[in-house]
Amino acid sequence: MISAFATGSGLCLGQEGTRGKGHELAGIKALLDTLNLKGCIVTIDAIGCQTEIAQKIVDHGGDSLLAVKDNQETLAQALREFFADGDTGGFGTLPVSRYSAIGKDHGRIETRNHLWVTDLTWLDRPIRQHWPKLAGVGRVERVREIKLVQQVHKCMRMLLGPRAGIRA
Repeated sequence: MISAFATGSGLCLGQEGTRGKGHELAGIKALLDTLNLKGCIVTIDAIGCQTEIAQKIVDHGGDSLLAVKDNQETLAQALREFFADGDTGGFGTLPVSRYSAIGKDHGRIETRNHLWVTDLTWLDRPIRQHWPKLAGVGRVERVREIKLVQQVHKCMRMLLGPRAGIRA
């Protein structure tokens, strides 16, 4: 079952059945066809990082914030290299937005560091053409400290649609 939620209000906007494991993409596409997304930001985990799904969201008036993993290997590698180079040598003259939040709950301390870039001139032209509504890319680094042991997790995201950026 694929579900669409309005997380701010805690509402389920719709659901679409699937034929089991491996058929989630068809369910996502069918569910998107039933939703009015005007002015909405749609977030989907890495399975939804597909150009067809991103285009469907934009066609329905929304923007998408998609997680990037190795299902889009060329894009994921370009983002990994960009953020790694930026971490070691800086981002040059590119404007970079940063935001950090610290939370403490359930015996752990979690720090989330957000980094967002809207100037995509560094990104190879073929990739930009493959994702024509790409408005920005970002990374969320989560550092968890549980009983003095640190765990670091980095997640890359990208925004597709007409918006130039997002608020953290």
